[in-house]
Amino acid sequence: MACPHGALPEFRWTLARRRLRNISCWRGDTTRSGNVIGRDKLVAILERHFGPADFPCEPPVNQDWEELERALGCSVPAELKLFLAASVNFDVWPEVLRVSSRQGDRLGSLILDVYHQECSDPSWRREMVPFIAHGDGDFSCFSTNPSLHGSLFVFHHETLHWREIEGGFEGWLQYFINLSA
Repeated sequence: MACPHGALPEFRWTLARRRLRNISCWRGDTTRSGNVIGRDKLVAILERHFGPADFPCEPPVNQDWEELERALGCSVPAELKLFLAASVNFDVWPEVLRVSSRQGDRLGSLILDVYHQECSDPSWRREMVPFIAHGDGDFSCFSTNPSLHGSLFVFHHETLHWREIEGGFEGWLQYFINLSA
């Protein structure tokens, strides 16, 4: 597969694929809509639309997810866990927020740090947790509300408008790819 950012030595792709196979947070849970996107399909989509990361970092481990979920008081949707773990191997824009400080600073800010900062703004809905920073105060978010588990939202800072992305994770992924283009 041709890489838009130049050739990547095969051993790095092999390493990236091995890391993704070892992600133990993937349990095959369904989203709110009942859809499941597989690991292989997600990796193929990321490979097709994003170049390899110049400096890939380690994906979050189970302890990182447990700490994040304990701090938020909810579980992170399974497909979102897979996306956040897989994205460490790709040059993804907009900014993917980090699950853990253990991941280094290549990916950007920590999810919890951005969440707490945004919660200080009265226009922010406290049940929304950002995981992608689009820039200019816009975010992709998931909800801590159990009835909205698996639903993904976009917050537009200028209009203070929240919009649920139709189609669950796959709908959000298409939105994200279009935004990144």
